[in-house]
Amino acid sequence: MKKNPPCVMTFSATDPTGGAGLQADVLTLASLGCHPLSITTAITVQDTSGVESMMAFDADWVNDQARTLLAVSYTHLTLPTKRIV
Repeated sequence: MKKNPPCVMTFSATDPTGGAGLQADVLTLASLGCHPLSITTAITVQDTSGVESMMAFDADWVNDQARTLLAVSYTHLTLPTKRIV
């Protein structure tokens, strides 16, 4: 019988370059055999040279995302915005 992979919830901003943020977290977690559950905390405007701007999401909205995914094995936090939920 095949064992289900552990679910890992990660909180982070997006990174359209894929070098960091949610995109990198998802790739890393999947490579470790985990099932990533991603919670978006902010959207960034950036390239490989740096972040031009960032729009953080309201903490209540981030919390609502997380509450829908309560059955997790581990939580990973990266690039917190002004307020961590």
